[in-house]
Amino acid sequence: MRVFGKKNELAEYEGKKEIYAVIFDNKGYIGVLSNGNESVLPMCEIENIDEANLENQIQNYFFKKYNINIEKINLVDKAVEFLKDDDKIKHIEYYYTGQVQDDIIGSCPLMWYSPSRAMSTLTHEAHSWIIRQTIENLIDL
Repeated sequence: MRVFGKKNELAEYEGKKEIYAVIFDNKGYIGVLSNGNESVLPMCEIENIDEANLENQIQNYFFKKYNINIEKINLVDKAVEFLKDDDKIKHIEYYYTGQVQDDIIGSCPLMWYSPSRAMSTLTHEAHSWIIRQTIENLIDL
Protein backbone atom coordinates (compact mmCIF):
# COMPACT_ATOMS: atom_id res chain seq x y z
CA MET A 1 0.00 0.00 0.00
CA ARG A 2 1.38 3.41 -1.00
CA VAL A 3 2.09 5.87 1.85
CA PHE A 4 1.83 9.66 1.61
CA GLY A 5 3.03 12.08 4.23
CA LYS A 6 5.40 11.32 7.05
CA LYS A 7 4.54 9.24 10.08
CA ASN A 8 5.49 10.66 13.44
CA GLU A 9 6.80 7.63 15.35
CA LEU A 10 5.80 9.19 18.69
CA ALA A 11 2.19 9.81 17.70
CA GLU A 12 -0.77 7.50 18.21
CA TYR A 13 -2.90 7.48 15.08
CA GLU A 14 -6.50 6.51 14.60
CA GLY A 15 -7.41 5.29 11.15
CA LYS A 16 -10.16 6.98 9.19
CA LYS A 17 -11.43 5.33 6.00
CA GLU A 18 -12.17 7.54 3.03
CA ILE A 19 -13.36 6.57 -0.42
CA TYR A 20 -12.39 8.72 -3.41
CA ALA A 21 -13.36 8.21 -7.03
CA VAL A 22 -11.76 8.99 -10.36
CA ILE A 23 -14.91 9.56 -12.42
CA PHE A 24 -14.69 9.94 -16.17
CA ASP A 25 -17.38 11.57 -18.27
CA ASN A 26 -18.19 10.39 -21.81
CA LYS A 27 -15.43 12.67 -23.22
CA GLY A 28 -12.67 11.26 -20.99
CA TYR A 29 -12.64 14.22 -18.61
CA ILE A 30 -12.29 13.71 -14.85
CA GLY A 31 -14.64 15.16 -12.22
CA VAL A 32 -12.93 17.39 -9.63
CA LEU A 33 -14.37 19.29 -6.66
CA SER A 34 -12.98 22.76 -6.11
CA ASN A 35 -13.82 25.18 -3.32
CA GLY A 36 -11.29 27.87 -4.18
CA ASN A 37 -8.75 26.79 -1.54
CA GLU A 38 -8.24 23.24 -2.71
CA SER A 39 -9.21 20.85 -5.46
CA VAL A 40 -9.85 17.19 -4.69
CA LEU A 41 -11.32 14.08 -6.18
CA PRO A 42 -14.93 13.57 -5.11
CA MET A 43 -15.22 11.66 -1.85
CA CYS A 44 -17.94 9.23 -0.81
CA GLU A 45 -18.92 9.73 2.80
CA ILE A 46 -20.31 6.31 3.66
CA GLU A 47 -20.64 5.71 7.40
CA ASN A 48 -21.34 1.99 7.42
CA ILE A 49 -19.27 0.50 4.63
CA ASP A 50 -20.66 -2.81 3.39
CA GLU A 51 -17.70 -4.40 1.57
CA ALA A 52 -19.99 -6.84 -0.27
CA ASN A 53 -22.22 -4.02 -1.54
CA LEU A 54 -19.76 -1.14 -1.77
CA GLU A 55 -20.15 -0.51 -5.49
CA ASN A 56 -23.90 0.03 -5.02
CA GLN A 57 -23.25 2.28 -2.04
CA ILE A 58 -20.88 4.38 -4.15
CA GLN A 59 -23.38 4.57 -7.03
CA ASN A 60 -26.18 5.65 -4.69
CA TYR A 61 -23.98 8.23 -3.00
CA PHE A 62 -22.89 9.80 -6.30
CA PHE A 63 -26.46 9.99 -7.53
CA LYS A 64 -27.70 11.68 -4.35
CA LYS A 65 -24.71 13.98 -3.73
CA TYR A 66 -23.49 14.84 -7.24
CA ASN A 67 -26.57 14.18 -9.41
CA ILE A 68 -24.77 11.71 -11.68
CA ASN A 69 -25.20 8.03 -12.49
CA ILE A 70 -21.94 6.12 -12.57
CA GLU A 71 -21.23 2.61 -13.74
CA LYS A 72 -18.36 0.16 -14.08
CA ILE A 73 -16.98 0.92 -10.63
CA ASN A 74 -13.64 -0.74 -9.88
CA LEU A 75 -11.22 -0.58 -6.99
CA VAL A 76 -7.94 0.84 -8.33
CA ASP A 77 -5.71 0.92 -5.26
CA LYS A 78 -5.43 1.85 -1.60
CA ALA A 79 -3.11 4.27 0.13
CA VAL A 80 -2.35 5.63 3.59
CA GLU A 81 -1.98 9.35 4.11
CA PHE A 82 -0.54 10.90 7.27
CA LEU A 83 -1.80 14.45 7.61
CA LYS A 84 0.91 17.09 7.83
CA ASP A 85 -0.44 18.97 10.81
CA ASP A 86 -2.20 16.22 12.75
CA ASP A 87 -0.54 13.55 14.86
CA LYS A 88 -3.85 11.80 15.54
CA ILE A 89 -5.39 10.88 12.22
CA LYS A 90 -4.19 8.85 9.31
CA HIS A 91 -6.42 8.33 6.34
CA ILE A 92 -6.80 4.90 4.87
CA GLU A 93 -7.90 5.84 1.40
CA TYR A 94 -9.68 3.62 -1.09
CA TYR A 95 -9.60 4.75 -4.71
CA TYR A 96 -12.25 3.69 -7.17
CA THR A 97 -12.81 4.52 -10.78
CA GLY A 98 -16.06 4.75 -12.67
CA GLN A 99 -17.70 6.22 -15.70
CA VAL A 100 -20.68 8.55 -15.98
CA GLN A 101 -23.54 6.50 -17.35
CA ASP A 102 -25.49 9.27 -19.09
CA ASP A 103 -24.94 12.83 -20.19
CA ILE A 104 -24.91 15.12 -17.17
CA ILE A 105 -28.20 16.94 -17.02
CA GLY A 106 -28.93 19.53 -14.38
CA SER A 107 -26.86 20.63 -11.44
CA CYS A 108 -23.57 18.85 -10.75
CA PRO A 109 -20.89 20.45 -8.52
CA LEU A 110 -18.00 18.71 -10.26
CA MET A 111 -15.67 20.54 -12.63
CA TRP A 112 -14.59 18.39 -15.61
CA TYR A 113 -10.91 18.53 -16.58
CA SER A 114 -8.62 16.62 -18.90
CA PRO A 115 -6.54 14.08 -16.93
CA SER A 116 -3.38 16.22 -17.21
CA ARG A 117 -5.17 19.37 -16.03
CA ALA A 118 -6.89 17.46 -13.21
CA MET A 119 -3.53 16.14 -11.98
CA SER A 120 -1.98 19.62 -12.01
CA THR A 121 -5.02 21.14 -10.26
CA LEU A 122 -5.44 18.66 -7.41
CA THR A 123 -4.18 19.69 -3.97
CA HIS A 124 -3.23 16.25 -2.67
CA GLU A 125 -0.38 14.27 -4.18
CA ALA A 126 -2.29 11.04 -3.57
CA HIS A 127 -5.13 12.18 -5.82
CA SER A 128 -2.80 12.95 -8.73
CA TRP A 129 -1.05 9.64 -8.12
CA ILE A 130 -4.26 7.63 -8.41
CA ILE A 131 -5.15 9.31 -11.71
CA ARG A 132 -1.72 8.31 -13.04
CA GLN A 133 -2.29 4.76 -11.71
CA THR A 134 -5.66 4.61 -13.40
CA ILE A 135 -4.31 5.76 -16.75
CA GLU A 136 -1.11 3.67 -16.59
CA ASN A 137 -3.02 0.50 -15.75
CA LEU A 138 -5.60 1.23 -18.44
CA ILE A 139 -8.43 0.11 -16.24
CA ASP A 140 -11.22 -1.10 -18.46
CA LEU A 141 -14.08 1.35 -18.14
